[in-house]
Amino acid sequence: MAISGTMETPMPAPTILRRLLNCPLSKTICGWRRARSQAASEPRNVVPGMGFSPDKMLQGRLISYPDAHRYRLGANYDSLPVNKPQCPYHTYNKDGAMRFDGNGGSAVNYEPNSFGGPTQDRSYVEWPRAVSGTVARHDHRTDGDYYTQPGNLFRLLSADAKAAADR
Repeated sequence: MAISGTMETPMPAPTILRRLLNCPLSKTICGWRRARSQAASEPRNVVPGMGFSPDKMLQGRLISYPDAHRYRLGANYDSLPVNKPQCPYHTYNKDGAMRFDGNGGSAVNYEPNSFGGPTQDRSYVEWPRAVSGTVARHDHRTDGDYYTQPGNLFRLLSADAKAAADR
């Protein structure tokens, strides 16, 4: 049902309201109880390219809400029809417990890859933010030293803690 009227001759407000209130509800919503019980809202659902503020409460909720949903609905709660985005959206999620969709088939889901798979879009990288120094994303490909920091931590441990860690 289209509401007619133009900018020059607008419809009176009571007519618009009467038309909106008389819209027939000819479609029964199927499975609304299931959809309501499986709904999972969380603050991390934002438009691509937006970042999150350094607010401590928000940062805590970004971690705790998905944890609660995974506990309540399962590992792939965000792939349930009620929670799945209606626009084309791709993540690196693949396999895992309770997977119920096509799982991406044999397509690769990691980057970097040499199979024509996904690549990072640099236009969505967050802007650096001054805190006490500069905070920005760390490109793990520029630093190949993955063992110095854990090794230094291990060397700080007592002999008993080292023995327990070796088990």
